[in-house]
Amino acid sequence: PPKEAPRSWLLQHRQELRKLVSFHQYDVHPLLEKEEQQDGLTIRHWWLRVAGLWTVPATEFIPQEASSNGTILLSDQGRGSLTAEVTKLLADGNCVLTFDPFYLGESEISKRDFLYGLLVATIGERNLGLQASQIAAIANWARGSTTNRELTVAAHGPRTSLMALVASACHSG
Repeated sequence: PPKEAPRSWLLQHRQELRKLVSFHQYDVHPLLEKEEQQDGLTIRHWWLRVAGLWTVPATEFIPQEASSNGTILLSDQGRGSLTAEVTKLLADGNCVLTFDPFYLGESEISKRDFLYGLLVATIGERNLGLQASQIAAIANWARGSTTNRELTVAAHGPRTSLMALVASACHSG
């Protein structure tokens, strides 16, 4: 982009990226599966219904002495691989939300996953756009549901890093 990118340039290129990856502004309908208290920590297990099409499992960790910061953690290896990162953020007083977007972790397709990618493409969608749309929608939901905490998205791995960057670039907020 130009050094001092005019707003019109940013809006035009954001629209082009949205179209290229087939990004959507999805809504999220949360279903609290279970809430538990453990060692001064509230743990909420969610089923997040994204756009009425996808159910995304998520876990939210809220320390008793929570700061005004929150972090959404993503990993190429799935949210189960983020124990050390979650522990560190909780020790710093951050709230943490972990989930697995389409094709990763618990949302991974175990057999012939490439066929699902092709199927998604036959209806004009893109896996990257779907993943970025899920991340943006869940981030919007988390921002509104956590008493307006300041949220950061931290991605571990090249795939989730790209998804998070595309979500950020396409998001209008």
